[in-house]
Amino acid sequence: MPDSSIYIALVSFDSEFSGLTVRIAGLADQICFKFYATVDQGPRSKHAQDLRLLTPSRDELIAAAQWARKHDPSDGFRAMCVQALASFGVEDGNAVL
Repeated sequence: MPDSSIYIALVSFDSEFSGLTVRIAGLADQICFKFYATVDQGPRSKHAQDLRLLTPSRDELIAAAQWARKHDPSDGFRAMCVQALASFGVEDGNAVL
């Protein structure tokens, strides 16, 4: 999971059902998840549209790409991350990954 102070939506109950915990994904988390999905589904996907609506900064996109690479370190995925970064205006993706 991305390193942030707010986590993905998670609902958990203890064995006695006396407590409920709900955590909601923060912006950094959403950018990471949407970037990963954009790389997986392509630049015309709903995920790419959603990512654009989040208006991530260059640094946020680079952080998302670096996070995504931890989950798929293959050369092919790296190349797709570089392409995705370029589609969002980060032209030096090769250097930062």
